[in-house]
Amino acid sequence: MFEFIARFILNLVMPLNLVFILFGVGGVLLVLKWYRGAVATISGAVIILLISLTPYLPDLVTASLQDRYDVFRPEDNPDLLRVPDESGPDTLLSPTVHIIVLGGGHNPDPWLPPANRLSSRALGRLTEGIRLHNRIPGSLLIFSGWSSSGGQSVAEVMGLAAIDLGVDEDRISLLTRPNDTCREAQEYFLRFGSGTPLILVTSATHMPAAFPTDGA
Repeated sequence: MFEFIARFILNLVMPLNLVFILFGVGGVLLVLKWYRGAVATISGAVIILLISLTPYLPDLVTASLQDRYDVFRPEDNPDLLRVPDESGPDTLLSPTVHIIVLGGGHNPDPWLPPANRLSSRALGRLTEGIRLHNRIPGSLLIFSGWSSSGGQSVAEVMGLAAIDLGVDEDRISLLTRPNDTCREAQEYFLRFGSGTPLILVTSATHMPAAFPTDGA
């Protein structure tokens, strides 16, 4: 119940939804002849709409979030680029690095190709995860995320898309139950522990939630 309420409130404060709500409130105030309140409410809606439709503020916020974290470059970590010793333990059982890609929304339509079912945000994360996986020998790709509709989870769809793009199925693991960032972190550590180097792939605007709060 708490989760439903939280998601409902989150949807209410999304810019476009908030604009519609404010326009509705402004219309009611006009009908009631509360003109000053109506003008203020509608003006606020117009300002929010203009801000959300122009790229400058979102780009500024995204850039400020990106600047808070160092850019990860595999070439700056030569130990990660070392090819695993084939005479040692099975690298499928002992991956050199875990690359966890957090889910970012998807279309549950099973008739679409997996990559086409992913949101632009999820597709961007998938692409970066595969890029890192291709650069780091022996790495394991972990996709995380549930399905709110009860169909295939976003983790499963991302996994299928990765296979279509050439990733070895044996190098993929799925966390299909987590429905928020905190649960994604908990599920990861329950299954894999903390003994393997971890690379987290998410979006710039999601980094504050993924790093200090949830410890992923």
